[in-house]
Amino acid sequence: MVGGGFGAAAVSVWDKINDTKADIQKVESTVQEAKAGIYKDISDAARGVTQEISGVAKDVAGVGREILNNRFTTERGLCDLGYKTNSDIRDSRDQMGAGFNRVMDRLCNMEHEQQNCCCETKGLIKEVKSDLALQLERCCCDIKNGQQEIKCLIENTAKDQEIARLNRVVDAQRDQNIISQVVAALKGTTTTPA
Repeated sequence: MVGGGFGAAAVSVWDKINDTKADIQKVESTVQEAKAGIYKDISDAARGVTQEISGVAKDVAGVGREILNNRFTTERGLCDLGYKTNSDIRDSRDQMGAGFNRVMDRLCNMEHEQQNCCCETKGLIKEVKSDLALQLERCCCDIKNGQQEIKCLIENTAKDQEIARLNRVVDAQRDQNIISQVVAALKGTTTTPA
């Protein structure tokens, strides 16, 4: 009877140990899956930030090209105005009286046109600078928010890992206590041969 009771208790302890090992393996598998998911989330977030920065750089390059094109158009217009003025001066030699007044009127108009053109160009440059500053500020905010999210993910993962480690320690201690109690109980119930 004594031997049969010991065998059943030992089998029961081994079953609990094997169940505990299986539970530990499931927890380790879940932790590995969580780690992989977190690494993927971090990678996706970094890729998104890089794409945003690339988009801003393209926008800046496009605005720069537009400013240069506007400058070249203005220069071309000024050259055309210069040729037109020279032509008008040549014509005014032939028509000294009325032609002189016409040239002066055109010169005055050119001065006003050129002044307006410069003011418009300066206004456009200020708008472009303002837009670029706003886009850069938004991009920086997005990057800071992404970094904060990544930091929180890392901190939460570290906490989860520590909790899992402590649970394993508690489970191991509980199993050790059960084994010690079974061994002590078995030692107390064994009979000594006469």
